[in-house]
Amino acid sequence: PLVIPLETLAAAAVISGNERYGKHAARALVNMARTLDVHSPEINQGFYYTRTFYVRALAFGYDWLYHWMTPEERMEVKVTLLGFIDDIYARSWEGSWGHHPLDRVWNWDPGLVSCAGLGILAMEGETLAAEDAMLFQFRRHLRDYLTLGIDFDGCGHEGPAYLNYGIGAGPHFAECLRDRGLGDLFLETNWKLIPIWLTAELLPNRRQWNNLSDCGFGQAAGSPVYAYTCGRLAELAKTDPVRRGEKLEAPRETFSGLSYLAHFQETPGPRHLSMGALAELMGWCWNHGSGARAPENFGDAAALAFVLFYEDCPIAKDPGIYLPKLQFFRGRGLVVARDGGYGKNALHLAVEAGPHAAGHDQSDKGTFTLRAFGADLVIDSGYGNDGNPKGSGSSFAHNVVLIDGQGQPMNWHNSSDGEITGLRHTETFDWIRTSAVNAWNFRYADKEKLPTGQEVEKADRHYILVRSTGDGIPPYVVTFDDFRKKDGMKHEFTWQWHTPPENQFQIGETSWTSAAAGGSFRTLTTKPDKCRGKAVFELTAPETGRFWIAGLTRCGGADPGKSDSFWVKLNGGPRFCWDLVISLNFTWSLLKDREAGTPHILNLTKGEKVRCEIFAREPEAQLAFLALTPADKGLPPFPNDETSIPNDGSMLGASSAEKTEDPFLLETVTQETSKAVLTVFPVSTPAGNTSTEWFTTSKEGAHPKLLHSVQTVEPKFLMVLIPRKDDSGVLPTVKALHPTSDQIGTEIRWTCGRVDRIVFRPGENGMVPEFQRETEQK
Repeated sequence: PLVIPLETLAAAAVISGNERYGKHAARALVNMARTLDVHSPEINQGFYYTRTFYVRALAFGYDWLYHWMTPEERMEVKVTLLGFIDDIYARSWEGSWGHHPLDRVWNWDPGLVSCAGLGILAMEGETLAAEDAMLFQFRRHLRDYLTLGIDFDGCGHEGPAYLNYGIGAGPHFAECLRDRGLGDLFLETNWKLIPIWLTAELLPNRRQWNNLSDCGFGQAAGSPVYAYTCGRLAELAKTDPVRRGEKLEAPRETFSGLSYLAHFQETPGPRHLSMGALAELMGWCWNHGSGARAPENFGDAAALAFVLFYEDCPIAKDPGIYLPKLQFFRGRGLVVARDGGYGKNALHLAVEAGPHAAGHDQSDKGTFTLRAFGADLVIDSGYGNDGNPKGSGSSFAHNVVLIDGQGQPMNWHNSSDGEITGLRHTETFDWIRTSAVNAWNFRYADKEKLPTGQEVEKADRHYILVRSTGDGIPPYVVTFDDFRKKDGMKHEFTWQWHTPPENQFQIGETSWTSAAAGGSFRTLTTKPDKCRGKAVFELTAPETGRFWIAGLTRCGGADPGKSDSFWVKLNGGPRFCWDLVISLNFTWSLLKDREAGTPHILNLTKGEKVRCEIFAREPEAQLAFLALTPADKGLPPFPNDETSIPNDGSMLGASSAEKTEDPFLLETVTQETSKAVLTVFPVSTPAGNTSTEWFTTSKEGAHPKLLHSVQTVEPKFLMVLIPRKDDSGVLPTVKALHPTSDQIGTEIRWTCGRVDRIVFRPGENGMVPEFQRETEQK
C-alpha cells in the first residue's frame, strides 16, 4: 500500500500535464524498479497478495510515465515488471489461489491477475513473453471470479469487504479490456447484479456491512469497485431506464438444497431488473454505504478510481420498490428477510448456510443475525482469519448449536458445507430451513472430502419471521433446532446467543432478555481539529501470572475509521501504534502493536507495576478505562463507572491518569444506544443450565453471550424471539404445543386477542411448519 501514492502522482501528472509531477513520479518509479524486484527477499515478507500493490504501481507507472523516462529507465522498469508478471502467471497454474477454477472464488485471485494483466497491456508488443497466452489467462481468471466468486444472484461468496479489497485493480483491468475490444466483463459476468446483494448486506441502523462469513463491519470509503459499478450502471441506465412496475420476484418455495454444481454454475445469472433499477439500487448503496463520505476524504486509490470511473447514479427512494421482502442468494446460501422496509427501525434477519470452495469461511453454518428498532439484537463476531479454535472463526463465535462443548470442526478457514434446504415466502411469514450436517461430518482439504468423525445424523435449524400487520404487535422470529447424533445416545447440546457489548442479559424463569445498559463514561480524547494529548497510567498486577492490557475505547469521530488509534509506550519502551476496535459504542480493545499484530503478553508478579503512556494519534479516539486482565481468560464485563472498578490498581479510569504537560481532554461521553430490547422465550427445551459470559472476538473486541445447555438425545430447541422498541412494550403469553409425538410447536397469544400457532410436522427432507392465526374477541 505504501506505493499507491506513486500511481496517484503519476495519474495527476497525466491528467494535469504537470511536468514536475511527472518527473518526480518517474524518478520514484525507476528507483522502485532498481531497488526491489521479484527476487528480492523483502517482497516475500508479506503474504503473496500484497505484491499486487507494487505490481500495479509498476504497471500504471510504466504506462503513464513513459514520456518522463529515458529508454534505459523504461527498460529497467519493464524488466522488473515482467519478472513479477512471469511469477504471477506461473503461480496462477499452481498456486492455491487460482490453479483450480473453484480456487478463483477466493478474493486473492482477481487482484493478482488484474495487476499482472495491466502490466501485459502496458508493455504489449514490447517483450518476447507469451503475451497473448498470459492475457488470456489473466482475463479468464478475472472472469471466473466474477462468475463463480459472485454467484448467479449477484452475491459474493465472501463478504462485501472482500470484493472491495481482493479485486484490487480489477476495475482498471476490466475497463482496459473493454477499451481494447477484448470483452466487457461487467456485462458478461455476474458483476452487474451486485447492487441487489449489497442492498441486502447493508445494515439498517448504520452505514456498515453485516459481518457474516468472516467479513468485517468496516467499509473502505469510496471503494474503487463500487465506484466503477456506479459509473457503468449510470451509463447503461441511459439506454435501459426503469420499467414501470418492475420488481424482482420473491424466491420460490423449496424443500431441498442445490447441488454443488448448481451453487457454482458457470453460466452468469439472468438479469431480471432494468439497468435503471440496478443503477438506483447502486445509488442507494453508495449513498448509504462506502460512498457516503466526501470524496476529498477518500484514500489515494479510492480518490483516483472516483475520478476515473464514478458517475452519479439515481438513488432509489425505497429499495423495496424493486426488491422482495425475502431475498435468497442461492449460490452462497444467504437469506435476508425484512419487515418495515429499509429505514433505521426496520427488522433485518440474515441467515447463512452455504457451500465452501475456497477462501474465507467460518464454522457458522446455520447462523443468523437480527436487528430491529435501530438496535443490534443478535450479532456475529465478524472477522477472524486466525485459525484460533475458540476465536471468531469458530462455532463459539456464532449463534449456532454446540455438541458436547464442541463446534463445527474447523481447520483455519473452516472449509465445510452448509445448505439452505427449505424456503417459503408469504406476506404473513417467511420460513427458512438450514442444514449443518455436512459441516459437522466433513471438511474439505484441497477438494478432498474428509470425514471428521462427528457422526451427526441431523443438524437442521428453522427460522420463521412473522411480520407485523400494523396492529401494534411487533414482528418476531421463531427458531427451532432439530439435532441428533447417529449413536442415538444423550449428548450435551448448547444454544448460543451473542449480543452487543453495550447490552446486558437478564435471565428470568420463563424468558431471557437483552437490553442496552446505557450509561456515561469519563474519557480521554481530543478535539476534532487538534490531535494532541498524553496520559500516563500505572497499573498493578493483582496476582502473579500472564496478563494483557485492554482499554475500554470508542471511535468518536464522524468517520470511525479515522479515530481508531493511539500511540503507546510500555515501561519506557519504544512507541508503537495501538489500533482500536472500530466501534461507535464503547468496547474493549486489546493492546496490540500494529506491527506485531498480536496482543502484548506480560508475565508479572503480584504487585508489579506496569507504566503505560498513551499519546494522541487520531482525533476523537476515546479511552475510558485501562485494565490488566488475565491472558486467555476473556475480558471483564463493562464497569458501570469509576467507582465500580477493583481497588487493587488493576483497572484505572480516565480520571486516574497522571497529569502531563500536554493532557488529553477529559470529557463525559454518554453511549448513544437504542432502547430496543429482545426477549427470548425458550418454549420447548429440556431442563438445563443457562449462563452468560463475555466472548472475546479475534478482531472486534468482546461482547456478552448467553448459553443454554441440555443433556438429551434430541434437544428440540424451540425459541420465540420478540423484539420491542423499549421494555414497556407488551409481551405475549407463550406456550408449547405437542399435537402428536412427532410434532412440536408454540402458541403466541397477545393481549389484543391475536393468537398465532406454529407447528413443525414431519415433511419433505425434514420438518416443515404450519402457521395458523386467529383473533379472539376480548
